[in-house]
Amino acid sequence: MPELDRNCNTVLPVDPRIVIDFNPRPPGPSAGRLAFAPPPDAPEPPPLEGRQSIDIHFDFDKGVSFRHPGELSNILRIAQQIGATRMQVTGVRGAHRLSNGTLLQESENIAQRRATEIAGLLQGAGLDVPALTQTRDGSAEADGVDDWQTRRVTVELFTDPLGSGPEPAVAYSTDTLPTHTIYRPAALTGSYPVVLWGNGSCVNSNFGYREFLAEVASQGFIVLAIGPWRDTPAPRQQRPEDPAQWPPFETSWQQHFEGLDWLAAENARAGSELQGHVATDKVAVMGHSCGGLQAIRASTDPRISTVLVLNSGMMPTDEDQYMLRHDVKRSILRDMHAPIAYFIGGETDIAHANAEIDWQELQALQLPAINANLDVGHGATYNQPHGGPFAAGPLAWLKWQLRDDAAARAMFVGENCGFCSGTEWELRRHLP
Repeated sequence: MPELDRNCNTVLPVDPRIVIDFNPRPPGPSAGRLAFAPPPDAPEPPPLEGRQSIDIHFDFDKGVSFRHPGELSNILRIAQQIGATRMQVTGVRGAHRLSNGTLLQESENIAQRRATEIAGLLQGAGLDVPALTQTRDGSAEADGVDDWQTRRVTVELFTDPLGSGPEPAVAYSTDTLPTHTIYRPAALTGSYPVVLWGNGSCVNSNFGYREFLAEVASQGFIVLAIGPWRDTPAPRQQRPEDPAQWPPFETSWQQHFEGLDWLAAENARAGSELQGHVATDKVAVMGHSCGGLQAIRASTDPRISTVLVLNSGMMPTDEDQYMLRHDVKRSILRDMHAPIAYFIGGETDIAHANAEIDWQELQALQLPAINANLDVGHGATYNQPHGGPFAAGPLAWLKWQLRDDAAARAMFVGENCGFCSGTEWELRRHLP
């Protein structure tokens, strides 16, 4: 019979010499099928897809036991069905609220022990995906009723894009930087340049860019994208037609440096998975549309090594609402110190005219700059697999500017450069 209270879920025989053989037989006559099996004509459940979350519960202060293999096998089956590309394993330290109000907690390290054990068993059984383990305290959940549920490990399976580069990417948010998403190589083997990313419409979600950003990360970069990690699109904020009546943007250019400060601290922090893996002296700031204006506004910070403006450009006058809301003036071009690249979606891109005005002014300065157009419109191809054809331009610029890659440099420099001929890109250069 089922337990009446799973808070007391360890059943022991009265006499320790008695061995319980857990081999249940259904009651009554059998027709050759277990009574608890589904009927032969039962419809198949709909296939699972997308992110999945599975809880595994434990006895008090105990690790994996004889009853867990079936649950682990189920996780393996689900992972295969959805095509999981990474997993996050969260161990929760259980707690029980006793009848006198006292809080009884499990041992301090039990959550980490369980999470590590479950992740290792799943990977050892063939779930060959990157695993992030973390822990938290379940005391706040303890209410004296169903406290057995606090003694658990939660396995989350994700189907994030990996990118096509030599270092498959992972994407996640962390409690210490909940405002951003980190895209990075899953196996950190060296020191990686940094790319700061701002979203179109300055929205607080990079979901629509995850194919592109995972591709960048897989090519050997750590990307800090504004907006927490999401597995579904964020709701769009409706705006009045008159820009003067718009509410404040959801995000700000200052968030780039909040993320960069966090990354620098993690690079120096003992025990951090990022310790020693961040090239804090090689930093690009990059954004799409409204995020491109954020990149321009952030460009004068001395930590910035290069600027990428994607499907964007400054408004013709400083009084425009976009300029006022970003606290940016056209004169900022004269204050820049880092090479800047504009990648535009051709004449159908609504930002084309603005980028042309910027380009005319840049040619009078000593700042290295390029303007590259590919006829894909304002939305470009960010949501296509690996970022689509538009990704080639920004990726080559990042590799040249942050890694001094000779092949990437050849895409922009020389009479027969890679983007100069035999390509659908139209490239203009100002490289004093």
